[in-house]
Amino acid sequence: MPPLNQPSPRRSYPRLVCICICICLCLLPLAIGCDSEDDDKKSSSAPSPDKTTDSTPAKTSAPTNKTDAPTKKNVSPAPSPIDETLHEGKTFAQWVDLLGDRADGPVASEVLMRAGDPAIPALLAALQSESKDRRIRVMDMLRGRGGENATYDPRVIEAFIAALDDKESAIRKTAIGGLRDARVKQPRVIAKLAALLQVNRAPWDEQTRVLGYLTSLGPDAAAATEAVAKMLATHDRKYARRKALTTLLAIGGDRAEVSKGLVAAMWDEDDGICDLAEDQVLRLKPGPRAKQVDELLVDLLDSNDGLVRETTRELLIDLGARVVPRMIEALHDPRLSVRKRAVFVLGKIGPPAKAALKPLRQKLNDNDKETRGLAKLAIDKIEGKL
Repeated sequence: MPPLNQPSPRRSYPRLVCICICICLCLLPLAIGCDSEDDDKKSSSAPSPDKTTDSTPAKTSAPTNKTDAPTKKNVSPAPSPIDETLHEGKTFAQWVDLLGDRADGPVASEVLMRAGDPAIPALLAALQSESKDRRIRVMDMLRGRGGENATYDPRVIEAFIAALDDKESAIRKTAIGGLRDARVKQPRVIAKLAALLQVNRAPWDEQTRVLGYLTSLGPDAAAATEAVAKMLATHDRKYARRKALTTLLAIGGDRAEVSKGLVAAMWDEDDGICDLAEDQVLRLKPGPRAKQVDELLVDLLDSNDGLVRETTRELLIDLGARVVPRMIEALHDPRLSVRKRAVFVLGKIGPPAKAALKPLRQKLNDNDKETRGLAKLAIDKIEGKL
């Protein structure tokens, strides 16, 4: 029998059982929560396909249709090589902003040049900037993408055409160069170029660039003849007038306007321009352009200015055999003054004008006494009798 001061074992067992049950009931929710957290951690830390494990992976059946197939979300296409090597995390617009930077400008220029057509929209957008320097840099970049006889993107060509109306001469000059490189000869471009030749419309150095562009186009720029002839007659710089004369002879166009230009050049206050006018005419090779100029010279034989008539006559004599066909045509001109001077010129040309003997003999019966005398003298010179 146990001592009186100790509890009886039979009485203590039920009490202990009750205490244990209570403790278990209290700890059960905590145990359940820990198990769920462990499961989440295990599922999130599943081994990647690249890592080998001791256990054999479970086989899964292939998806039966497209909707069952696993899909990738938010996967961007791999960047092109140029994006990785040149962009360096910057957009084209940001590279355009760096063009004027001393440190990063050369790199930005290289990026934009090598990027090609994808960089064009950012460059064109920068042309809308109010900053003159920014627009100049962009125009230089756009032109730098081409070269002589270049094939520019049509968007760039349109930008060059629009830049002809820019208020800054430097931008217009770059646009002129780009359009000339691409040999653009659209009528609207010729019209814009002709407008730049107006007095005080543009600096003279810009106007000489326009003249060079028009000269390169030749007869395709004939619509600018009036503006060129006017510049030749009125410009205050002799170098600009010389360029205008060369352009006028190259593009031709309206005979009346070309005639005005030639007259202005022959009687220019600068002797160099006068000599250049004659030299340019003399250097023309036989062909459509020479024929047109020669016809203009024939027209000048009827000038009201005696000095102009004399100078023109001497010039035709210097042209020699080249103008014989024109002089033969002039023998039938309705203007008596032109017919008489044509006979005189043929006589001065001499033996190279043998093709004119037949029509000259017809002039021996002309109603005008002076014409008959000039014809007899011309025939003798051509036949070598004088």
